[in-house]
Amino acid sequence: MAAANYLPDVLETTEPERLATGFVFTEGPLWHPDGYWYFVDKRIPYQDREIAGPPGTENLWDGAAVYRLAPEGTVSLVVNCEYPNGLAFSPDERTLYVVANTRSSKDIHAIELDAAGRMTRRRISGRSSAAPTPRSTRCG
Repeated sequence: MAAANYLPDVLETTEPERLATGFVFTEGPLWHPDGYWYFVDKRIPYQDREIAGPPGTENLWDGAAVYRLAPEGTVSLVVNCEYPNGLAFSPDERTLYVVANTRSSKDIHAIELDAAGRMTRRRISGRSSAAPTPRSTRCG
């Protein structure tokens, strides 16, 4: 087995480590060479999207977003995004692409980042009405 394909040879440890708390339904993560981790928190499971939740869960819709975890452990909001899913960087790693999909829209958001990894501009890079819904994206 090639060493690059065998995780214990690549990782310092294979034991899971909790890096942040307070999130509901995270996906990602996407690593940036500057040491940041980008990830999404959908807040609710996919099958419950666009459907009213049970009483007392109204605020679970709030906060679906993309977050950045800094090397020192600080978590910050990058951008609120309706139903974020897959993440990818442009080849120059200055644009973060976020696949956001619902039952009615399937958008790819292009989030332009400054040198510190903060959003400077947001636009819709692509849109699809095809099934199945896009779950991820790849650039380069």
